[in-house]
Amino acid sequence: MALKIFTFMLLLFSGIITYLSLDESIFTQPKSLDENFPVIDFANVESFQITKEGIDAKIYADRVLKFTNKDEMYNVKAHLKKDNITQNISANKATLKDKTLYLKDKVRYENNNSLVLLSENLEYNMSSHIAISNSAFTLTSKQGVSKGEGFRYDSKNALFEASSVEFIIKEVE
Repeated sequence: MALKIFTFMLLLFSGIITYLSLDESIFTQPKSLDENFPVIDFANVESFQITKEGIDAKIYADRVLKFTNKDEMYNVKAHLKKDNITQNISANKATLKDKTLYLKDKVRYENNNSLVLLSENLEYNMSSHIAISNSAFTLTSKQGVSKGEGFRYDSKNALFEASSVEFIIKEVE
């Protein structure tokens, strides 16, 4: 009886060894990280830009995913301060890829000059300082309300170009 059990175990062991030696997946090198798989995942992120004048920027996000080729942020709120102008930007999703920031879903920009811009998407090139939106937008200021189908804003030269624009202008007293 012991000889039968020993023979059976020996056959089972040799069968497993034969199968494992033929299965090449065990011996292959691990694959590199997929571009759609995050390398790092952060939750409740607060980031600050501090200069000798003080805090110039605060950025909050509920979640930040770092990929090999991009960064994604969710429920983003940014408070920027430069040359006595305070700017607030928020969006449900932001993607940073190759010096371009893509904001999506309920994008809101406002500054301390009572300017408010609402759109569903915004693409901002950080090298050229140009913002582009191909979706409907609403721009509110002290003078009135403007609505359009898309815009291009060059922040270096302070040029705002828009398509299919409708103005409602109030006279300022």
